[in-house]
Amino acid sequence: MIKRAKELRRSQHSNLRGGDGSVEMVHFFEKDEARGAGRLFSIAIIPPGASIGKHIHDGDFEIYHILKGTAHVMDNDVPEVMEVGDTMLCLQGDSHSIQNRGHEDVHCLCVVLYGKN
Repeated sequence: MIKRAKELRRSQHSNLRGGDGSVEMVHFFEKDEARGAGRLFSIAIIPPGASIGKHIHDGDFEIYHILKGTAHVMDNDVPEVMEVGDTMLCLQGDSHSIQNRGHEDVHCLCVVLYGKN
């Protein structure tokens, strides 16, 4: 299956997970296309000053991979800076958040997969 960029669904989210501002999500796969493997397959476009608030993963886990910009993240309440090419794994039961304190958009690949019981 090939999905063309111009065909991808885009969605806007204000105060995502209690974060600041508005984040655009570009969904490169939909949940039903993942055949039960996960629920989110997108690129988050986080403008300067915006964020995705702290949240805990329950029943799933998430991978963040920075494609553009510099992101300030909390990894289980530990502050870190992520740059292009950096990847974060937030396991089931862990928490994280992401914030753009820079002057250019942050593009973050986000994949949420279901955890094993």
